[in-house]
Amino acid sequence: MNLFAGGTVAEGMVHFPDFAVPLPDQVKDRVMAGQSLTVGVRPEALRLVDGTVAAPATMPGAVILRGVAEVVEPDFGRQSQLVYTANEQLRFVALGDLQIPMFAGHPVSARLDSDRLHFFDTASEQRIG
Repeated sequence: MNLFAGGTVAEGMVHFPDFAVPLPDQVKDRVMAGQSLTVGVRPEALRLVDGTVAAPATMPGAVILRGVAEVVEPDFGRQSQLVYTANEQLRFVALGDLQIPMFAGHPVSARLDSDRLHFFDTASEQRIG
């Protein structure tokens, strides 16, 4: 699981330096403004998208994470690939279709599925919601 630590709650979102994710209603009711949260996301909930598109019109409000591929691990049986990615702020693993050509050193864009996130209190490490 990808863990993004140190996000700050404000205005119904968890804010990180490069992105923000909306809080689901069941989590909003259990956190306070300024609280530090860690967001967990499995690689299958972080899908590769065409890196030439900022945020496709078919995905309004989409959270797009960007980085550079460090390692690409194809799974030919499932016709997918795991891409280990990094930028200055974070590291993450995303899942993608083999049809998206991907090699180490290439730019990566991945769409975060905000319906499949896990939220944790950073201080106590307890799950929220």
